[in-house]
Amino acid sequence: MNTKTFSFQKNRVNSEQWKQLQRDPQLLKLAQQLNRNRTQSNITTSKQIKLGNQSISRIKLNSIKIDSNDDSSNQNNQNDEKAKQKLIITSRSAQFTKKLNLINNVQLKKVHHGNYFYDKIKEILASGLKDNSPLKKMSRDALNQIHMMITYQEFIPEVTLLYQGKSQKQFKIAFDLDETLIHTEEVQKDKVYDFQNNEFGVFIRPYCRHVLKELSMVADLFVFTSANQKYAKTIINLIDPENIYFKGHFCRNHCISLQSRIQLKHLGILSNDHSKIVIIDNSPIFYMGQPYNGIPIAPFIDDTQDNELLKLHNLLTEKILQSDDVRITIRRFFQYDIFRQFSDGISAFNILYN
Repeated sequence: MNTKTFSFQKNRVNSEQWKQLQRDPQLLKLAQQLNRNRTQSNITTSKQIKLGNQSISRIKLNSIKIDSNDDSSNQNNQNDEKAKQKLIITSRSAQFTKKLNLINNVQLKKVHHGNYFYDKIKEILASGLKDNSPLKKMSRDALNQIHMMITYQEFIPEVTLLYQGKSQKQFKIAFDLDETLIHTEEVQKDKVYDFQNNEFGVFIRPYCRHVLKELSMVADLFVFTSANQKYAKTIINLIDPENIYFKGHFCRNHCISLQSRIQLKHLGILSNDHSKIVIIDNSPIFYMGQPYNGIPIAPFIDDTQDNELLKLHNLLTEKILQSDDVRITIRRFFQYDIFRQFSDGISAFNILYN
């Protein structure tokens, strides 16, 4: 008894599969019958179906379309397909189409951090991009937010510790998502994304998984984003599909709002020991409650040559995670005490780093 397994691509059957179907009329008939009767876009059956002296096991159909003499059945199939596409478009957790192989077997390059963050901001602001481009705007905002977070005075409420996990690792690192580890946007026809669905395309920041893998060996890693939980979970599943890097995920509902309506990511929900925890975010205003626990990162959109995560890895492993109190090291490295002497962050940056 022979067992045959076929996998049909959406909207088409490749030449080899078509040849096999032509040689086996009974199998073709079965495929047509299954296509007519399917009630969802992906149908997997493990039940063996006997055809005379043959059996077919685990036939998987992905919206297979084969010409049939039954016109009414074809019309029903087309209506089913439109309904499925509509459901996919309205769901943020829809199946992504992988465009690039991100699991590259490459060595983690040694890149010195130098004037980490400030050098990249300088490069962005000096680039040929228009002054009103999103990347330049986010860069200028980051500089002014640094000044604001170390000079702004407002009561910061206490929060309840939410993370109850235990680990032998001494440090904790929380990562923002958008423009820090990834960038998402509406799909544009002239772009090739790392992942995309019918709703948006995703660029993964270069070296993201490699750096997360390395850092997860020396610290507990978390996601702390201001995005909603459903969107965040979709993105996390792309970055960490096997759930091996991050110990926990915290989203918009875990942020706190000040009277000024500023949203904060309070690190008190992750740890009571603020000497051993840091947060990485392209928008420093989010960690205003603990300004000396935050490490800014230059905003990312789609630069394939970006290596800021490598510089961050170097800064963390050689300086931040070697200190008894991360707040002292961060405060000195980013010259926050000098920043507060200027009227705004851009003025401070122009004097200190240009």
